[in-house]
Amino acid sequence: MVLVDYNTRRPLADQKLEVGKYFDMLVNMNPGDVPEDPNKRDRGDAFAMISMLEPENYRISWTAAMFPYFILRSLRTQALSVDKETGMTKYENFEAFGGLLAYLIRYMSSEQLKKGFAGAANSLKKQAEKK
Repeated sequence: MVLVDYNTRRPLADQKLEVGKYFDMLVNMNPGDVPEDPNKRDRGDAFAMISMLEPENYRISWTAAMFPYFILRSLRTQALSVDKETGMTKYENFEAFGGLLAYLIRYMSSEQLKKGFAGAANSLKKQAEKK
């Protein structure tokens, strides 16, 4: 994930996360053993805007910025919390789609999206456990 200028898509000097900033992110739609290294066919790039940032609650949301709103809109939220029963960290990931392409994405890509989200969660877990 790299914060970029909206018009040029060039990286910003200040990479501090803030609501309203745009970013490019590598997306792996079919993670295998190494989800951080997708093959060419499964690699995608997401362009989005940070729409909500709550560091104190370990929560972030972003909206896609790749299409006009009526064609495709999405909201993705990721959050970390502590499970009160187990004391373990809980990772939550939600994505909602709307617009003309939303049904097509659900029909054509829902299983691929689920795999991608699971891969992202596993990658995050692996990275966090290195510390």
